[in-house]
Amino acid sequence: MERLGELMESEDERVAAVAANGILDRAYGRPQVRQPEPTDHIVERLRRMTDAQRLAEAKALLDKANKKLDEADRMGGAPLIDGE
Repeated sequence: MERLGELMESEDERVAAVAANGILDRAYGRPQVRQPEPTDHIVERLRRMTDAQRLAEAKALLDKANKKLDEADRMGGAPLIDGE
């Protein structure tokens, strides 16, 4: 560690940077490489579903759409805004 501290004072920026990284790696550990979060593509999800699951999903979406339409009717036919 003492030697790394000395090397951090080097005039050569590359040497100083390597020494600083060495100290940081020892003090905090090496940063973990983050794996990208898996994305949920609807096409892939539908391919994995059974017919019964697809039907249940379609019914749930239809119920949600009907609920939005009912809310709009109760508000005097106000236009639906995406995300509400």
